[in-house]
Amino acid sequence: MKESGNLARDKRSRGRPRAGVRSPGKPHTKAAQGPPREEILKVAASLFSGKGYAGTTMADIADMVGVRSPSLYYHFSDKSDVLRAIADVIMDDALSDSHKLVRSKSDTTTKRLHDLVGGIVYRLRTSPYELNCMFDPVFLTEEFRDVSKKIHSWAVDLESLIRQGVSEGCFAPQNSKMAMHTVRGLVQSAIRHPGGIPKLSPKEIADYFATFAVKGLLADTRR
Repeated sequence: MKESGNLARDKRSRGRPRAGVRSPGKPHTKAAQGPPREEILKVAASLFSGKGYAGTTMADIADMVGVRSPSLYYHFSDKSDVLRAIADVIMDDALSDSHKLVRSKSDTTTKRLHDLVGGIVYRLRTSPYELNCMFDPVFLTEEFRDVSKKIHSWAVDLESLIRQGVSEGCFAPQNSKMAMHTVRGLVQSAIRHPGGIPKLSPKEIADYFATFAVKGLLADTRR
């Protein structure tokens, strides 16, 4: 009888965990949150740039970060959410700058175009992420229509400044859309071929690319 009573009390005591005691198998809050968001973005940008978006999985990202895949979902809903976050870091600031430069009347069109091109090249060169992924063809798909609209909006601002320069006579008469795509390709090369660029500071590189773009548009190259 005594043993039966002790057994009953022992079962009651194990039936509910004491306050402040973590149940076996329940993860700590820190573990549940997973790795820092910034670390995930840096690793993902590197993988997207090297293997392409289509060739990268959430498991690949998790392996590189050093965690299990479920830990990533604390910060991101899926792979597209990760790439979108990387694109937004660049495009949101670049768009803010380009909109201001198009509306500005305080500087010449030549100076504003120089600042627009130099600004985005500087962002690409100083970003903590590998940004070849920004030119992945996946941005042309419906899934990334929101990002594609931002990229298109920046290009519209670029073309607008080119048209202004042509109408003012400081830029040579030309097809503004073709000129816009040419300058976009120049900007793209600033991040696609970093090994071919001399060891200059990001500011010097940005100034070089911006000056090169403006010189190609000028009506009088002696300016």
